[in-house]
Amino acid sequence: MKTRFALPRLQYRKLKDKLFIFLFTALLALCVLSMVAFRVAFNFYDGQLYNEAAKVINLLATSIENELKKTEKLSFLILSDPNVQADLLAIRNLPQGYSGYQATENLHNILLSYALAEDYIASISLLDSKGGQFIVGVETKLKKEQNEEILQEALKHEGKNIWLEPDSTDRMLKSARVIRQIPGLSLEVLGLLVIRVDMNKLVNQVAHFYPGFELYLQILSAGRSIYATEKSITFEDHSNPLADELSSSTWGRNYGIKTVNRNKYFIAYTNSAYNGWTYVNIIPFANINHQIVVLRNIMIVFFSVVFGLVAVVGLKLTKSITKPFENLTLKMKQVESGDFSVGKEFEVETGIEEIAVLNRNFKIMVEKINNLIQENYIKQLLIKETKYKILQAQINPHFLYNTLDSINWLAIVDKQEKISVMVESLGNLLRNSLGKRDIITIRDEINILENYVKIQQIRYEERLQFQLVIDEEILGCQIPKLTIQPIVENAINYGLEQIPTVCRIEVQGRLVGGEIQITVADNGPGMDEDILGKIREGKVKPQGLGIGLSNIDERLKMTFGREYGIVISSQQQGSTVQIHIPCEEDPGRIGEGGFDV
Repeated sequence: MKTRFALPRLQYRKLKDKLFIFLFTALLALCVLSMVAFRVAFNFYDGQLYNEAAKVINLLATSIENELKKTEKLSFLILSDPNVQADLLAIRNLPQGYSGYQATENLHNILLSYALAEDYIASISLLDSKGGQFIVGVETKLKKEQNEEILQEALKHEGKNIWLEPDSTDRMLKSARVIRQIPGLSLEVLGLLVIRVDMNKLVNQVAHFYPGFELYLQILSAGRSIYATEKSITFEDHSNPLADELSSSTWGRNYGIKTVNRNKYFIAYTNSAYNGWTYVNIIPFANINHQIVVLRNIMIVFFSVVFGLVAVVGLKLTKSITKPFENLTLKMKQVESGDFSVGKEFEVETGIEEIAVLNRNFKIMVEKINNLIQENYIKQLLIKETKYKILQAQINPHFLYNTLDSINWLAIVDKQEKISVMVESLGNLLRNSLGKRDIITIRDEINILENYVKIQQIRYEERLQFQLVIDEEILGCQIPKLTIQPIVENAINYGLEQIPTVCRIEVQGRLVGGEIQITVADNGPGMDEDILGKIREGKVKPQGLGIGLSNIDERLKMTFGREYGIVISSQQQGSTVQIHIPCEEDPGRIGEGGFDV
């Protein structure tokens, strides 16, 4: 019986109680879902992190092998060098007792040039047929027995390059190859070439391309460690050698997590088909897992705070929602009774269910809202009608164009050339200025400027000199309309008012570092810092078309971004305004101003 009446009791509870139960249930469900989502996300992130670490060891091994292949290629270039062949032949053919100084010096210089090919090449040594040894780089002469062993090993490979791994006598990796006589194809042995590679420098050079990757690299050959970085972990105090650990692993991939002496390690490795080496990177698990742990803790704290705030805000929101509903219920009853003086406060009557009262008064609410919508619709119609009347009152631009065109032809007929030029320029200026596009090409902007300057040159005659130098490559780029012309207009107005001599204005446009730089310079009296500040702040009233420099700067920033705009500078004589905008030829890539309106 209790179960049967539980739902009705909940159904008819007050709205405040229902909202509280809903909020508590939603927070609990959200908490559970968040925990599950975090678990899945962090597991996925762990896998991605491990995969990336494994990929880096593969890339690192490939990069090292590529450098070793370059060294192998370098050894072939040396043995096939015609000068090396000639000098070794000269040394072999010298009579007993002759030192062959010239050939020896030549060989030394040649080997020195090859040794500078890579930083990781520690030395290049060459053993000639008479037992002489030439070394460039780090001086490490090999003993006669060592040279003989290397020579015999190289002879077994019939001229192919062989790699001699580091040992207790020499920690360098060595590339060895027999040099045979190529001229005449006799293939007689002329000497032995040994290139010693500093593995520390080689690994550091390659690791430079993987910033942020912790390198604990070891290189194994036949289970024996032939190279290890300073930070590498060798497991020397562990019962199983590293090679056995890798061979006995059941990871199923080239990385895994291993616990040794109660310490966890992330191990990634790859086997090389080039020389049979195994590249291993052993990172303490705490290092690779540190950022995951930090991120997890941050997320836990963050969402705990969020859940707490949501709970507090939710409770307050519940109260703020239910209280107006209670007041609204009384007001709706008052309106329903015909009394529209709802400004008075009423006490909440106990025993009234909010939802039931809201349903009884819903129709009245809809009617009131509908009335408001109708009133708003009528207001919008009045606004549109007013705009239409204002538009009708405007002068048709085509009437102005046709009138100016008629005046132009009358001037041409009367041979009034200056009047014709001024009228034609004015018509073009109006046509371009009143066009619908806010963004135009620099070519169109220059056309506006030229028409304006024609009018002013007729007006001021020899007192105004104008020079325009615009690179052809920027003419197709976009610029907000009426950007250059107002700047030139300001230069003419302030320049001619202040100086009695000729006013010279120069406009230059070019492409600098991928950006367009347009410079307007005049020879006026210049401006002090106070005037410059007022101009930058827009406090100086604009003349002519009514566009101030601060407005132009703001338009450029709104169109292209805050990093663009104009820069004003002035000295004791002359002022300069520089326009900086990007080179954009596609108006669709610029802001809304680039479309027809």
